[in-house]
Order: sequence, then C-alpha cells, then structure tokens
Amino acid sequence: MFLSVVVPVYNVERYVGDCLCSLLNQPESLCEIIVVNDGTKDNSMEIVHKLVNGYTNVRIINQENKGLSEARNAGLRHALGEYVWFVDSDDTILENAVEYLHDIVDTYPCDVYASNLLIKNEKTNEQYLEFAEFFSGYLPTEQYGEKYNGTTSQRYIFRKKFLIDNNLFFIPGVLHEDCELFYRMIHYVDSIYLLDQPIYLYLLRTQGSIKSSLSVRSCCDLLKIHRSLMNFINTQVTYASRSHYRFLIFKIILLVFFHALDSFSTDDFQDFYKKNVNYMRNQSFKLFIIKGIGFKDRIKLFMYFISPLYAFNLIMFRRVN
Repeated sequence: MFLSVVVPVYNVERYVGDCLCSLLNQPESLCEIIVVNDGTKDNSMEIVHKLVNGYTNVRIINQENKGLSEARNAGLRHALGEYVWFVDSDDTILENAVEYLHDIVDTYPCDVYASNLLIKNEKTNEQYLEFAEFFSGYLPTEQYGEKYNGTTSQRYIFRKKFLIDNNLFFIPGVLHEDCELFYRMIHYVDSIYLLDQPIYLYLLRTQGSIKSSLSVRSCCDLLKIHRSLMNFINTQVTYASRSHYRFLIFKIILLVFFHALDSFSTDDFQDFYKKNVNYMRNQSFKLFIIKGIGFKDRIKLFMYFISPLYAFNLIMFRRVN
C-alpha cells in the first residue's frame, strides 16, 4: 500500500461528509483511509458508516475520547501504507492529490514532503495560498525551518518508517501538538521535498471570539512545548547545532502572544504573564549572548528581554502601520 490517510473524528458532523468524499474519490488501489473515532458524541460516525459502505480501503478504529494527538497516534500505529498523511475531518484534499503524490514519490524519494496549504475562509468562502511564494523541489531542512516555519502537520506526507524509527508521535494532552512534532522532526531529516502544487484545502473555521480561558491554555501549552523541546535539544541535539535550534524554537514563545491577542487585559492572562515572564525573558537573553545572531535579531531579543509583552506590541504596531 502506498499511502495511509489518518482521519481523527470528534464532533464534526457538519464537515466529515465533505472530508470523506474527497478521500473516497481518490484511487482505492493507492491509499487506505483510517478513520479514528475519538469517542465522538454527535452523528459523525453515522455519516461515516453510510459513506464508506462498499469501500474496501477504509478501516475504522474506535476509542474513548483521548484527544487529537492520541487519535493520530492510533492511526499511525495501524497504518499499512509506506507513507502517512494526517488529514483533519473538517478539511478536504484536492482532486487527484493521491495520484499526484504517487508520481512525485516515484521520481523524488524523500522521508518528508510538504505542500503549500490552500486555505478557505468558512465565512466568506475566499480561498488563498498560505505562502504567496513557495519553493518546489528539495530544500535543506535548516532553510525550510527559517523560511516557512510550517508547523501544521496536515501539510506533510511522512514516510511511516521515518516516524516510527525516530519515535515521532504526537505529544498528548496539549494544544499545538503539531508544533512540537515539527521541531523534533526537522532534527532527523536533512531535506524536505516541497510540492509544486497545493493538494490540501484547509478550512479556516469561524467560531466567534476566543474565550480567555482557552487562549491562556493555549499560551500555557506553548510554553510546555518549548520546555519539552529545550530538553530534547539538550539531550538529543549535538552541541554544535544547539544554538541554531534554540533560535528556531524561540518562535514558539512569540506565538504565545499571538494566541492571546484578545486576552491581554484579562485577569487570566495577567496571572499567566506574571508567572512566566521571567522564563520568557531568560530565553531571549540566552539567545542574545550567542555569537552569530544577526544585528536586527539581536535588537529584537534585547527588547524581549526588557519586556516580552511590550516588544510584541511594538513589533505588531510596526507591522500594521
């Protein structure tokens, strides 16, 4: 089997039909579809069973609700394909995507392939590419991490053996699990093959304003991921490469503020900030004193050391204006 497509399902009855139809339209001989029922409480699985009736390339795994990471991990462990693609059940893949992938893999062997996401705004139906310019062909991992920072796992097609051999499973119990996997993944692969056309339609869902409790949880989980990756760097990454790696994952700390834009004035965020500001300042200072950091980056790091929140607001203001 060429490809295993892993689709976690949890309370997505509005979307799962379109997702599965896009997968069932791909050649049965080239891919298997693994639907992981993560204890869904709505009618999602009734829709799934109705659609997949008669198809021989679909398997369903049922488990109690354990979260997205564990659902993806279960699908990975059961996958029979040489390659694995994690597809979210509210998204779709494009026509002929699997045939296109098969041709690419035959011609350009690699452990990891990356695509430019086609994004659809659920409210306006507007579609646009995530990156206006997207390189095609082999790209060294170091350049890829600096240029694209594409942590979303749906954009990647992985060789299953590569994931298993390097213990690249999704970390359970946190938001932004893709981010953690991405930064471990790039340590183990020398280059990534970038596809010359989009194959994945990512649905940007409109869910109203973000609740402060969720955004603060997001902030907490990002710092958990940063700490986990710092431990990974200190135990798995060679000393000569650690400085560059630390600078790459500093982007995770910057993400903290993006995910709390609507919550800066809330008590929840202020409490989070007081508890974690010293950690964020210390990380910026450790990078500031490293040799080889460019002048502009050094200025930004110094600003974050003085006040992470002030530096973020200043940079955002300059971008807007």
